[in-house]
Amino acid sequence: SKEKLIEIVIEEILQDIKKHITMEMNNVLNKVSMEDFLEQVVSYVYNFALDNAGILSYLFLTREQQIASTNQLLDTFFSDSEFTKLVYSNMKNKSQSNNPKELMAKYVMIFSSLAIPLFIQLIQMDSPKNRIETFRDPEFKQFYLKQLLTLVE
Repeated sequence: SKEKLIEIVIEEILQDIKKHITMEMNNVLNKVSMEDFLEQVVSYVYNFALDNAGILSYLFLTREQQIASTNQLLDTFFSDSEFTKLVYSNMKNKSQSNNPKELMAKYVMIFSSLAIPLFIQLIQMDSPKNRIETFRDPEFKQFYLKQLLTLVE
């Protein structure tokens, strides 16, 4: 069915993103600062989103697909999986915190703080009026990451 095909596409996109982020975490674990790591992840996710803007807009911004896409997004990045265990382990080491609620709060802040600029960019692709340049501007990107790290530290 059309719905099943769309579900498969969403799952493949989310798994590709998760796979790359996991690889980056494994490659840089304890080798680079949290800021450098976040910059690498943000750059990858942002470039991926721009390269796949049409399909992502359809999947996440089309009313008929929003509920299914959102559910898959939550299942992919907020379920108890090897990916989230790796993220929490890395955050635990970097923040010196053992409090699971504090780690979850930091994870949600980071996740939402990375997702919002992507959605802004995707929404604006159809509307050139009142454009907000997010991570295309290197200076903005640096300020944004510094502020994000300040919030989660």
